[in-house]
Amino acid sequence: MLDRFERANDVSDVEVIGLSPDLGSSPAAGVDLAAALEGVDGVERAGVAAGFPLGITEDDYFMVYSSLDDSRYADMDRLLLDEGRMPAPDEPDEIAVNATAAAALDLELGDVVSGPTLTPEAVAASFTGGALAGFVGPSLELRVVGIITRGQDLPDRSTSASTEAIGSPAFAATYGDSVGSYVSQVGLVTDGTSEAFLRNVTDAARTEVGDFEIGVETTASTWGDATRDTNRTLALAVGAFTGLAALAGTLVVLQALSPEVQLASTHDPVARGLGMTRRARMAVATGPALLAITIGIVAGLAAAVLASGLFPIGRARKGEVDPGLHLDVVTMGTVTVLLALVLAAWTARASWRATSVSGQARLPRPSRLAGRAARLGAPPSAVVGVRMAFERNTGRATVPVRSAVLGSVVAVGAVMAVLVLAQSANAVADDPARFGWVWSTVPDNLSEDPEAAAYQAAELDDVAGIGLLGFSTVESRGVPLPAAALEALGGTLAVAVVDGRLPATGSEIALAHR
Repeated sequence: MLDRFERANDVSDVEVIGLSPDLGSSPAAGVDLAAALEGVDGVERAGVAAGFPLGITEDDYFMVYSSLDDSRYADMDRLLLDEGRMPAPDEPDEIAVNATAAAALDLELGDVVSGPTLTPEAVAASFTGGALAGFVGPSLELRVVGIITRGQDLPDRSTSASTEAIGSPAFAATYGDSVGSYVSQVGLVTDGTSEAFLRNVTDAARTEVGDFEIGVETTASTWGDATRDTNRTLALAVGAFTGLAALAGTLVVLQALSPEVQLASTHDPVARGLGMTRRARMAVATGPALLAITIGIVAGLAAAVLASGLFPIGRARKGEVDPGLHLDVVTMGTVTVLLALVLAAWTARASWRATSVSGQARLPRPSRLAGRAARLGAPPSAVVGVRMAFERNTGRATVPVRSAVLGSVVAVGAVMAVLVLAQSANAVADDPARFGWVWSTVPDNLSEDPEAAAYQAAELDDVAGIGLLGFSTVESRGVPLPAAALEALGGTLAVAVVDGRLPATGSEIALAHR
């Protein structure tokens, strides 16, 4: 699914985030940054979008991203449209919101989102030591015309799955001089993401942005790997269930084939008396079974095609670029041939036994299991039940005991495997600390004194822990690495430790698994 999503939407390989006075006061500065990064060796294309915060309530805001030069969301990093349409290129007041925003703000097509903005002067001042004045800029009214899915919205634990919207280039062109841009994002389509390449991109961004905040991360590290992990877990669960269910179903079919062949060969003694060869008698015995097999395979193929419209399921379906009925000729053809060969071979074996002289009814032999149960003092009803359940008998009285038991075991195993995988996935999703996310939310702190505001929030009911989380980039052996620092200000808040311990001094770090 993810590969199709990336190909269909021409997803960028690297994203550069820049925050500076120039970027905050003018979207055109982001275009210059994209042009500078496009000159780095290994960069094929660059697209830029500026993020404009809109204060929708006293406590909440969401970002409206707009590409001034239409270099992003059109030719690269295209968006998957779930409902409605994309904003018209010449309409500054139309937006398409992501599903997170639609759910959190209860938005539908045609709804209007309104609120004040930041001023360019206030944003620029905040990067040079001044206090951010808050949402005192012009108030905007934006109409929702579409609901979209971006790559950042695909994984369960993406840090970017927040309330966001996409505006047309007309948004930045119309409001860029009067509304402050808090962040500029540049996507890069590259021919590789080596450590040396990322260093070159970082150096070029630092030269253009100056001594302010920049971040350089690959798409894989920000949301691609998380999406693959989510889909891999889902695929494992579905694959385990499908494989075990298919095996159980095959065993059930095999159980039915032998009695069917035995029934079809009822007149075998007459056919032998008439002089029919054994091959001819086998054909007579297997004919009905082979016809049933053919009808079953055809019906199964039709059902598989019809059921393909229901897949993928869960989170994976959110990023499916082409939902609907699909016919995978190679996979279905391979499975069909293998299944037909197995069933035909089993039918031939059953007909061979049914048309042999030794295959005729003989006196039943004593049951070992039933005899052992009788010697252990089991009541007659239990002894008879054991014999009927576990003794195959011979000739036309033969029953497929071993395949029946094996089929039952496989069927129970399929159900248990799915339950265990589903419960494990739910447990991890319900306890984010298991994958390192030890907090419930990461609200932006735009107050004049962030630390004082955090201490004040720690006193609120239902707040078990609070801390300051900062992001930056550090270099290790010349390799730029995204870094985070967490300072607990109240309650218990600590990153989960897999090995070793947490840093205790300013010169220590703890590495992520990757």
